[in-house]
Amino acid sequence: MIIQLVVLLIGLGIISYASERVVTCSTHIAHKFKLPPLIIGVLLISVGTDIPEIANSVFSSYSDYGDINVGNALGSCLTQITLVLGLVTLLGGTIKAHRKNILVLGGCVTLAALLASIVVLDGELTRIDAAILILSYIILLGISIKFTTGEYGKKEVDLSCSKHGTVVTFIRLVFGLVFVIIGSVIVVESAIELSNVIGLPEFFVSFFVIAIGTSLPELSVELAAIRKKNYGLAVGDLMGSNITDATLALGIGPLLFPTEINSGIIAPLAFYLIIASILVVSMFAWRKKIDKYAAILCIGIYLFSLVFAYH
Repeated sequence: MIIQLVVLLIGLGIISYASERVVTCSTHIAHKFKLPPLIIGVLLISVGTDIPEIANSVFSSYSDYGDINVGNALGSCLTQITLVLGLVTLLGGTIKAHRKNILVLGGCVTLAALLASIVVLDGELTRIDAAILILSYIILLGISIKFTTGEYGKKEVDLSCSKHGTVVTFIRLVFGLVFVIIGSVIVVESAIELSNVIGLPEFFVSFFVIAIGTSLPELSVELAAIRKKNYGLAVGDLMGSNITDATLALGIGPLLFPTEINSGIIAPLAFYLIIASILVVSMFAWRKKIDKYAAILCIGIYLFSLVFAYH
């Protein structure tokens, strides 16, 4: 068990480090096009920080471990909207946002979680299911970009970017993606072995263990953004990552390799994800900020999922 856990942590470490490089390079390239921070967060950084989930989706579906794909996607959604949001606020300071942006992005997050939950209830992820998820990603992304407005905080994206030229940055981006894939292979294989050793379903290991590891890029990026008072980038990445995980990341693997899943185990936590999303988004929109008190509540919602899962 110790060996499997160490290997899992090594894989997560590779994913975290490589994903951060991917995000840095992506941000540098986005600078060239002078995109607003909120849009960069929703459109680009969220995909960059979700590279681990996307790679995991493809590899786990290829290996016919659909529960790991679903557990990682839905678990990452819950982790990000509760645990990551809470930790970022406690460590970096209060997060502020326009109510309109919270309602638009939060509504898309909740719809994405609802759609993902509906799709997984029949016990399989077909190519049609995957196509619906990916199409919904495009639609929700379009809504997010069209109906959001300028955010509070600095208007420039000031996360540290590469000092190299665009070509070199692109090459570094490709290498980063390769290492993310390598890390994902290690994580999936070790998670399968770990679940067998401790006797837990693969879905639970993926939902609670792998999801935290693959959410480290979001934690890193959002913490850096909040400390620089770049609220637009942080909110865009947080909400965009949840939309991406519940649709694009969940669907990309089954689009290539359809799989069967254990809907009986998945359904309760999928339902919990929807409720948690509604609670956090409603609280955020009502107060137009997440301060330390709201952060503690967010973390509490996450911790209660552990009790809920094993009830």
